[in-house]
Amino acid sequence: MRKFRNVTTTKKVLTLICDACDEQATHDDLKFHEYICINQRCGEASIHVKGAQLMMDLCQDCFAKICFYHFTLIDEEDTR
Repeated sequence: MRKFRNVTTTKKVLTLICDACDEQATHDDLKFHEYICINQRCGEASIHVKGAQLMMDLCQDCFAKICFYHFTLIDEEDTR
């Protein structure tokens, strides 16, 4: 016979550090919630290593500088 106990382990991000400019924001900072965090696993057709995990955390300023001409800003009313 076996007896089990449910164990939950969770992680909470306390600080984000911009991968471009090293700016830091803690969870209590308003800027923390404006970071753009990319987490992508590479697939079969990837030019990167198959199965590799790509991660990037960018503050809103660096995201705008790097991606300004490449992202589409959608008005909230457009999504209704």
